[in-house]
Amino acid sequence: MADTFNGDFCKGIVKKCSFETIRNDALDFSGSEIELTEIDIKNVKDKGVIAGENSIIKGSDITINQCELGLVSKDQSILTLEDAKLNYVTFPYLVFQKKGEFGSAKLVLNNFALPNYKEKYLVEEGSDVTVNGKVVKPNYMDLKSGLYGNVYGEISK
Repeated sequence: MADTFNGDFCKGIVKKCSFETIRNDALDFSGSEIELTEIDIKNVKDKGVIAGENSIIKGSDITINQCELGLVSKDQSILTLEDAKLNYVTFPYLVFQKKGEFGSAKLVLNNFALPNYKEKYLVEEGSDVTVNGKVVKPNYMDLKSGLYGNVYGEISK
């Protein structure tokens, strides 16, 4: 299985796009600086938007419906979104360190709406998360061990 849009070590804008019925990840970025605007993601088996390996991802007007893992910030990345709405997402956001050569990650969500979800979030100790102006306390010690099909998400191949 492949990601739908995979941006490694790039800089750019993704605007007015829809991603639907995806067996793996919708938008996956590593070492990148990206601006997301007017993005609609629907029916995703794994992750909606991933910021990894020291990425800086900013965005506005993001909608994710029917997704396993909505927003992921990992490995010293910063994911900042305005006006994001996630609906029928199992885990709306995950923030953690996967690779030892990177540090903790950061997630900032403003004007964030979350009508339907299974578990509110997975945030690893040391991560920095703010949602609608409130700091979110970590609820996991070693999140990496539970991901990638072990407990949450899909098995990575």
